[in-house]
Amino acid sequence: MSATGRAGKNQQSGNKAAKLQVGQVVEVEIAAMAHGGHGVARHDGWVIFVRYAIPGERVKAQITSTGSTFCRGDAIEILVESPDRVKPPCKHAKAKGCGGCDFQFISPSAQRKFKSGIIKEQFTRLAKMDIDVEVQALIIDGVQDGLGYRTRISMHVGKGSRDGEVGFLGARSHELYAIDDCLIAAPALDLPEVTKQRWASQDRVEVLTSSTGDRSVALEKNEVVRVAEGPMLQREVVDVNGEKFEYQVSIDSFWQGNKKAPEVFIARVLSELEPKAGDIALDLYGGVGLFAKPLAARGCTVQLIESGASAIKDAKVNFANTGSVSIHQGDVAKYLPRLNKVDLIVLDPPRAGAGNEVVVQMAKLAPRAICYVSCDPASLARDTAYLADAGYKLRSMAAFDAFPMTAHVECIATYIPVIS
Repeated sequence: MSATGRAGKNQQSGNKAAKLQVGQVVEVEIAAMAHGGHGVARHDGWVIFVRYAIPGERVKAQITSTGSTFCRGDAIEILVESPDRVKPPCKHAKAKGCGGCDFQFISPSAQRKFKSGIIKEQFTRLAKMDIDVEVQALIIDGVQDGLGYRTRISMHVGKGSRDGEVGFLGARSHELYAIDDCLIAAPALDLPEVTKQRWASQDRVEVLTSSTGDRSVALEKNEVVRVAEGPMLQREVVDVNGEKFEYQVSIDSFWQGNKKAPEVFIARVLSELEPKAGDIALDLYGGVGLFAKPLAARGCTVQLIESGASAIKDAKVNFANTGSVSIHQGDVAKYLPRLNKVDLIVLDPPRAGAGNEVVVQMAKLAPRAICYVSCDPASLARDTAYLADAGYKLRSMAAFDAFPMTAHVECIATYIPVIS
């Protein structure tokens, strides 16, 4: 083969130069924001995911890890700065610092813009759909945009010579980064009071506060949770346009970590599902019953399915006097085949999503509407494609900035039968 022929073959295979090395510094332009919060750049045929970089910037990036098809790196010098770049409000948000916040160096409004782009890219790639959705801020009175929103903070505990220190892991690291405070924590958590103490021989320390003023400090050791301060059972009251819903939530049960999220999410789900008295509704991955309670209040007969033992105990308390709600502990995929037709479904699965098996089973129940609450646009886009194959189309979607200063975003998507 001639030299020209070999060159042509190299061009067809991406024209990659020699593999980049860990520690190497390259100058790159950031073209986009990737799912996960890293800037996307290209250098000599290699894709590089660059932390601490913003689309439109030109940076010097130091390679931190390499793979067969891409590399990772950190922006160590900003050559051309984006107008969206700001000084991080937190002193711990820095290279080799706390790994908890991805976006402290980006203005809150720009964070939402980039998250909208991430959702669009995931739906284009995985669902083959062109959608535009504006990520909405969840405004909390009395705190700065993007700060003071988290009502639950879970921290790692150091080992060995650092036994008892608390903090978060560094970015892409297993090393503990000790903190004294966290600016995204709700002020009611009083985090400095916890971080100044030593918590020897524990795996994690979690601080939780509720809408009613309960505050608890929980300790985890070998996956066993016990309370160190405050109540084991917290009380939550969610006010949705003047209608109040009350819940018992154990410290080891799931509850939305953003103070404003329960109220906003309930309002959205009710608006989208339009429940009527007599409807049969499913609350899948239902937790303590966040959505089951307002559906029951609208006159629905609700079946709540949840695998977590702690959440099931709470749900049984929350619906002890509600005959229209039945509670089932177990795997959603195994439970759905037992059911017949239903009218409405709301689901709030883990980050991995529902998956094709659950989607197919939901479609067989022929609900008139499905409301899908998702904390990961990639798994949501994948499941949207599965729903399309099962005969359900996306009617609407809203996105909420429930996790400011991070790359995470919450979406609520509504699906209806293609032929209704």
